[in-house]
Amino acid sequence: MKVGERNRALCPTPSKEAYRSRKVARIRARNTPHQPGERIGAYRCGCGAWHVGKLRGSREQAREMAAGKMAQKKGGPREGRP
Repeated sequence: MKVGERNRALCPTPSKEAYRSRKVARIRARNTPHQPGERIGAYRCGCGAWHVGKLRGSREQAREMAAGKMAQKKGGPREGRP
């Protein structure tokens, strides 16, 4: 289900397909052809719609970031602190 044309005027990337829900955008992302190692996913736009696009960083970087966040939640060392 696509977002109405009236919201497209507010979108910073009006050339991209806009979806009303994350679920629909994620389905579209899974079915989008891409290069090996390239990560495609759904993201929320400033206009309120969901778009499909390349995700930044590699899966390894995403895992490292997630591990760092978990360490912070558990009271582990934080960047910039001894």
